[in-house]
Amino acid sequence: MSDPSAQTNVGPLAEPVRMNDLWVTPHAAPMVQNNQLDSVNALFAIEGGTVLSKSGLDSWRTRVRLSVADGDHRATWYIKRYDHPPARERRTVERAANGARSLAGVEWHWTRYLRARGIPCPEPIALGEEFRGTREARSVIVTAEAGGDALERIAPAMKTPLPLAVVRQLARIVCSLHAAGVVHRDLYLSHVFMKPDDETGASLTLIDLQRLLRPGSCRRRWFVKDLAALNFSTPSAAVSATTRLRFVRWYLHKDRLDRDARQLIYLVAGKTGQIDRHEQRRSRRSIAVRTSS
Repeated sequence: MSDPSAQTNVGPLAEPVRMNDLWVTPHAAPMVQNNQLDSVNALFAIEGGTVLSKSGLDSWRTRVRLSVADGDHRATWYIKRYDHPPARERRTVERAANGARSLAGVEWHWTRYLRARGIPCPEPIALGEEFRGTREARSVIVTAEAGGDALERIAPAMKTPLPLAVVRQLARIVCSLHAAGVVHRDLYLSHVFMKPDDETGASLTLIDLQRLLRPGSCRRRWFVKDLAALNFSTPSAAVSATTRLRFVRWYLHKDRLDRDARQLIYLVAGKTGQIDRHEQRRSRRSIAVRTSS
């Protein structure tokens, strides 16, 4: 099997090393080995850890949070496993168009791609893949903990609005993501983590990169969808209307809201309304199902 990172231009990141049937980030190799997680079989046979259940999660997908240690060094890793995914999921891999051969490989490639461009996301630790011919049999990715908590939980609990520095940082991250030609496709506050930082006050990290896409056409439409998802999921008490306009300026690197900025605001507002109506319909259907049962 060839080195999967060689199929994508990831810049000056340390190349992963081979460990049995895994690719491992070099500095994490001792911890992987000392915790006996150095094979695909080992990662699928983990005992302990916390299984992270989620409504609607397919049975062939499992997620585990695991505490590991190597001497005095301790860490929390997240393990995503795909066990004999259905053939239809091959389209997910192909659509990513980032050189991956497996579902775990999709996130591994995007994580390295973003980190090489200075876009904050969890550190990739290990990738394992097994195939039956050309079809994926099993794959697994291990990533480091993002740290902090999701803005989805932090923002509503705050007694004051999000600091402008945090909103500006988020605007610049999304701008960098789109400038790299990539869209998140699930850019809600639940997928933006914030943790305290001595220098900046707080640092942000994008998580759940499985659905990232490099659109070949209609890129502006995809950018608008990302921005609308973010706008929809942000409580009005956390970010005021005025600060949202500032976000647009920071995202576009503009000193004022010119014609292009106003057009973007119009498009994002329209898409936000569509998301809102869709969520309301889904909520009504969910209530109807619970009532009938």
